[in-house]
Amino acid sequence: MVETDTDLAALIGSRICHDLISPVGAINNGLELFLMSGMNMSPEVALIDESVRNASARLRFFRVAFGSGDAQPVPAQETSGILRDLYA
Repeated sequence: MVETDTDLAALIGSRICHDLISPVGAINNGLELFLMSGMNMSPEVALIDESVRNASARLRFFRVAFGSGDAQPVPAQETSGILRDLYA
């Protein structure tokens, strides 16, 4: 029964991260479109950009750390990318 509880917690954690990464990604995409249209990188826009990148990195880390729990290996390149973005 304990194993089932752990699996359920991992699935819930993974689902929360998955549900949160979509709006964070949408904000990032919108910001990129603004910048491509000629909008300047003002301090306000830079703050939004930094916050979105930070949130995305944390969600990716949390998904790996507390995610599905199926013991599926995460490629080294993906792991290093997540850690690089997390500690940038």
